[in-house]
Amino acid sequence: MTEFYLILIAAIILMGMVFILLAINILLKKNGRFPVISIGGNKNMQKRGIYCVKHEEMLCKNNVRKGGGCCN
Repeated sequence: MTEFYLILIAAIILMGMVFILLAINILLKKNGRFPVISIGGNKNMQKRGIYCVKHEEMLCKNNVRKGGGCCN
């Protein structure tokens, strides 16, 4: 049972160090933000005309309401 606690404590310390280093990295950057990985907020995806599923569904519903077909 002592080996379990030793591994558990080591894992908790390691995870704590990772979070501290991540926080320091974010604080020291000029624009300390997490990278935008969602499609809705990614400017390169928007330039290519790729939208998130919710946005495409909203466009499709609005198009159908206006009497047109669904966008593909």
